[in-house]
Amino acid sequence: MLFPEDDTEFEAGRYLDIDKSWQIIHFLLTGDALDGDEPLCNAVMGGTEIGDVEVVYGPARFLLPEQVVEVATALTSISEDELWNRFDIEAARKAEIYPQGWTGSETDRSYVLNHFKCLKTYFVDAANAQEPVILYLS
Repeated sequence: MLFPEDDTEFEAGRYLDIDKSWQIIHFLLTGDALDGDEPLCNAVMGGTEIGDVEVVYGPARFLLPEQVVEVATALTSISEDELWNRFDIEAARKAEIYPQGWTGSETDRSYVLNHFKCLKTYFVDAANAQEPVILYLS
């Protein structure tokens, strides 16, 4: 089952929603709004497109288990403080990072780092289970 209508169809721990933090996390990992170098670009915006079926914002993408391991390894090498120290308010504004209005406040920091921590855990768990990952924006 790829896209169940009801989120209760997902097994606990096998689904992750990083909410509106997706682009700021990608930007902090890669320094780019939509692209960047592997393996870090694969954490949010990477992967191979699955056909030409639009999910909500573009097609779903997948990462093979070996790519998941590469992403997990790269993510675990970055501490929360290190990630947040990459935040540059002017660069984020210039890149028009969604949702616009990031200020670098403690609220922003907590929100972003909580989702980053969840993203790391998700990839580490998938890597340990030697599973692929499907990514999509909704």
